[in-house]
Amino acid sequence: MSFTFMGEVREVFVGRKPLHAYIAAIASLIKEGHHSFRIIGRGRSLERVADVAQVCLHRSGKIASTLPPMVLGQVEIDTEVLPREDGGTSRVSVLRVEILCEDADGLVDADE
Repeated sequence: MSFTFMGEVREVFVGRKPLHAYIAAIASLIKEGHHSFRIIGRGRSLERVADVAQVCLHRSGKIASTLPPMVLGQVEIDTEVLPREDGGTSRVSVLRVEILCEDADGLVDADE
């Protein structure tokens, strides 16, 4: 799991860790004051990206129940070309899901 700092939108890369590990990472980002983040996964992690996003949005589970209300932002489906060890390239599907926290006045602007 890693975080990339791009402006104010934080990126959580999803891999093979258990689902709750990513929910906990998002909860810690929110505690640090970040109100928008992007969940990203490639290849076999696509399903887990969707699961993480849905758990956050519905705030289901012990860790997720502590999260503030959230809404779904942009969803991107893409293909990336990655280098292989043999010098060739492989095409890998990528899913990016943006999640925005709500505040008392409605949505938090992603540019804040």
